[in-house]
Amino acid sequence: AVIIHISTTPDHLIVEPLNGYLNELQKMELSSFIAELFDLNRELNPYYSQMQKDPIMGNLCRHYYGLRLLGIPDLFEALCWCIIGQQINLNFAYRLKKRLVQAVGEKLDHQGKEYYAFPAPEVISGMSIKDFSQWQYSTSKAAYIIGVAQQMQAGNISKRKLLNMTASEVKHELMKLRGIGNWSAQYVMMKCLRINTAFPSDDVGLQNAIRNIMGLPQKPSLQQLQELDEKWHPWQAYATFYLWHSLIK
Repeated sequence: AVIIHISTTPDHLIVEPLNGYLNELQKMELSSFIAELFDLNRELNPYYSQMQKDPIMGNLCRHYYGLRLLGIPDLFEALCWCIIGQQINLNFAYRLKKRLVQAVGEKLDHQGKEYYAFPAPEVISGMSIKDFSQWQYSTSKAAYIIGVAQQMQAGNISKRKLLNMTASEVKHELMKLRGIGNWSAQYVMMKCLRINTAFPSDDVGLQNAIRNIMGLPQKPSLQQLQELDEKWHPWQAYATFYLWHSLIK
């Protein structure tokens, strides 16, 4: 495991390993990881060209110009985060995730600070619902997370397999997992698998952002969302990410 520090100049990301020397192969692997994390290999000019006259996205693209879709490269972490965040507020979801990670995640100490990695499926698959109860997880959340871990450890689902499928096949495969519905599948497609046409149309934040920008008296209708889905193709994931950012005060 490598602890890295990322800083910026106007033109570059500066990535510094803090806990040891990296050989050339490790540097290449780290570079690939950073590129995936920040979606650095995607050319955004076609997105901006398509959206520049869009009544919803035009101003957002100018305001957030250069913003890239921050990802969750690890499939298991992405799936667990979706399950953890269901039907609770975001602050509590962060606390639940922190408790799990600090309890069973891999830990490294560096200069008096503790750093944690998200636990691997093989760590979670042998745990019980009772183990999760001490961290205030509901019975259903615990069961779903353990179930996903067991499916991944058995090799029934993997990032490599999903990346070789079409978007519709990926969605179908993800929704076979207990605890993963349409929203969760679309979120994982956006943030982990980098499927740019993913569009979590039932997301409340997305609907509120569209309502605010369009000045609607209520959330957009299903037909309006379907029309936007088609209009923004093939950039639905980026449109969603920029709309989420418009809600940050």
